[in-house]
Amino acid sequence: MKVPTKYISVLRVNNSPFGQLVISRLRSEGVDFRIRNDNVSAIYQLDTLGMEIEVNSEQMEIAKAIIAEMELSGSNPNFEINHIEADQLDIEFEKQMQEREQKIVEAKPPFLIFFFLFLFLIISYLIVTFI
Repeated sequence: MKVPTKYISVLRVNNSPFGQLVISRLRSEGVDFRIRNDNVSAIYQLDTLGMEIEVNSEQMEIAKAIIAEMELSGSNPNFEINHIEADQLDIEFEKQMQEREQKIVEAKPPFLIFFFLFLFLIISYLIVTFI
Protein backbone atom coordinates (compact mmCIF):
# COMPACT_ATOMS: atom_id res chain seq x y z
CA MET A 1 0.00 0.00 0.00
CA LYS A 2 1.41 3.34 -1.07
CA VAL A 3 1.43 6.06 1.56
CA PRO A 4 0.20 9.38 0.12
CA THR A 5 2.77 12.14 0.04
CA LYS A 6 2.07 14.99 2.42
CA TYR A 7 2.59 18.45 0.96
CA ILE A 8 3.10 21.57 3.06
CA SER A 9 2.65 25.13 1.85
CA VAL A 10 5.94 27.02 1.92
CA LEU A 11 5.15 30.09 -0.18
CA ARG A 12 2.15 32.10 -1.28
CA VAL A 13 2.87 34.92 -3.73
CA ASN A 14 0.84 37.38 -5.75
CA ASN A 15 3.91 38.07 -7.85
CA SER A 16 3.77 35.43 -10.57
CA PRO A 17 7.28 36.08 -11.99
CA PHE A 18 8.87 35.56 -8.57
CA GLY A 19 6.77 32.43 -8.11
CA GLN A 20 7.97 31.11 -11.47
CA LEU A 21 11.58 31.78 -10.46
CA VAL A 22 11.05 29.86 -7.21
CA ILE A 23 9.46 26.99 -9.12
CA SER A 24 12.39 26.89 -11.53
CA ARG A 25 14.89 26.85 -8.69
CA LEU A 26 13.02 24.14 -6.76
CA ARG A 27 12.84 22.04 -9.91
CA SER A 28 16.57 22.44 -10.56
CA GLU A 29 17.35 21.41 -6.97
CA GLY A 30 15.19 18.29 -7.33
CA VAL A 31 12.57 19.33 -4.76
CA ASP A 32 9.19 17.60 -5.07
CA PHE A 33 6.50 20.30 -5.18
CA ARG A 34 3.09 21.17 -6.52
CA ILE A 35 1.42 24.46 -7.39
CA ARG A 36 -2.03 25.67 -6.40
CA ASN A 37 -4.15 28.49 -7.89
CA ASP A 38 -1.64 29.33 -10.63
CA ASN A 39 -4.00 28.58 -13.50
CA VAL A 40 -7.04 30.12 -11.83
CA SER A 41 -5.30 33.43 -11.14
CA ALA A 42 -3.87 33.48 -14.67
CA ILE A 43 -7.22 32.79 -16.33
CA TYR A 44 -9.31 35.21 -14.29
CA GLN A 45 -6.55 37.78 -13.69
CA LEU A 46 -7.15 37.63 -9.96
CA ASP A 47 -3.98 38.63 -8.18
CA THR A 48 -5.71 38.17 -4.85
CA LEU A 49 -5.66 34.39 -5.30
CA GLY A 50 -1.95 34.36 -5.97
CA MET A 51 0.08 31.24 -6.37
CA GLU A 52 0.72 28.76 -3.60
CA ILE A 53 3.71 26.44 -3.70
CA GLU A 54 3.55 23.28 -1.65
CA VAL A 55 6.50 20.95 -1.16
CA ASN A 56 6.91 17.39 0.01
CA SER A 57 7.02 17.49 3.82
CA GLU A 58 10.34 15.62 3.79
CA GLN A 59 11.95 18.39 1.72
CA MET A 60 10.40 21.36 3.49
CA GLU A 61 13.62 22.61 5.11
CA ILE A 62 15.51 22.53 1.80
CA ALA A 63 12.70 24.46 0.09
CA LYS A 64 12.50 27.06 2.87
CA ALA A 65 16.27 27.61 2.67
CA ILE A 66 16.09 28.09 -1.13
CA ILE A 67 13.20 30.54 -0.84
CA ALA A 68 14.92 32.49 1.95
CA GLU A 69 18.06 32.77 -0.18
CA MET A 70 16.05 33.99 -3.17
CA GLU A 71 14.14 36.56 -1.12
CA LEU A 72 17.39 37.84 0.37
CA SER A 73 19.08 38.17 -3.01
CA GLY A 74 15.98 39.95 -4.35
CA SER A 75 16.01 42.51 -1.56
CA ASN A 76 19.79 43.05 -1.79
CA PRO A 77 20.64 43.13 -5.51
CA ASN A 78 24.27 43.03 -6.54
CA PHE A 79 24.99 46.10 -8.65
CA GLU A 80 28.63 45.19 -9.07
CA ILE A 81 28.02 42.92 -12.03
CA ASN A 82 31.12 41.50 -13.66
CA HIS A 83 31.15 42.29 -17.39
CA ILE A 84 34.42 40.51 -18.12
CA GLU A 85 32.65 37.87 -20.22
CA ALA A 86 30.94 40.47 -22.44
CA ASP A 87 32.33 40.67 -25.94
CA GLN A 88 32.39 43.67 -28.26
CA LEU A 89 28.99 42.79 -29.78
CA ASP A 90 27.38 42.73 -26.32
CA ILE A 91 28.87 46.11 -25.45
CA GLU A 92 27.76 47.61 -28.78
CA PHE A 93 24.27 46.23 -28.35
CA GLU A 94 24.00 47.75 -24.86
CA LYS A 95 25.16 51.13 -26.21
CA GLN A 96 22.54 51.02 -28.96
CA MET A 97 19.81 50.10 -26.48
CA GLN A 98 20.80 52.96 -24.16
CA GLU A 99 20.85 55.42 -27.08
CA ARG A 100 17.41 54.23 -28.23
CA GLU A 101 16.01 54.54 -24.73
CA GLN A 102 17.45 58.06 -24.46
CA LYS A 103 15.80 59.04 -27.77
CA ILE A 104 12.46 57.76 -26.51
CA VAL A 105 12.83 59.73 -23.30
CA GLU A 106 13.77 62.87 -25.22
CA ALA A 107 10.97 62.51 -27.79
CA LYS A 108 9.16 65.77 -28.38
CA PRO A 109 5.43 65.62 -27.53
CA PRO A 110 4.54 68.39 -30.06
CA PHE A 111 5.66 66.12 -32.89
CA LEU A 112 3.22 63.44 -31.72
CA ILE A 113 0.43 65.99 -31.35
CA PHE A 114 0.95 67.27 -34.92
CA PHE A 115 1.18 63.73 -36.24
CA PHE A 116 -2.13 62.68 -34.66
CA LEU A 117 -3.79 65.94 -35.72
CA PHE A 118 -2.63 65.35 -39.29
CA LEU A 119 -3.87 61.77 -39.15
CA PHE A 120 -7.23 62.94 -37.79
CA LEU A 121 -7.60 65.50 -40.57
CA ILE A 122 -6.85 62.92 -43.26
CA ILE A 123 -9.35 60.44 -41.82
CA SER A 124 -11.98 63.18 -41.46
CA TYR A 125 -11.45 64.24 -45.07
CA LEU A 126 -11.78 60.66 -46.30
CA ILE A 127 -14.95 60.10 -44.29
CA VAL A 128 -16.57 63.33 -45.54
CA THR A 129 -15.51 62.69 -49.13
CA PHE A 130 -16.73 59.11 -49.41
CA ILE A 131 -19.91 59.25 -47.35
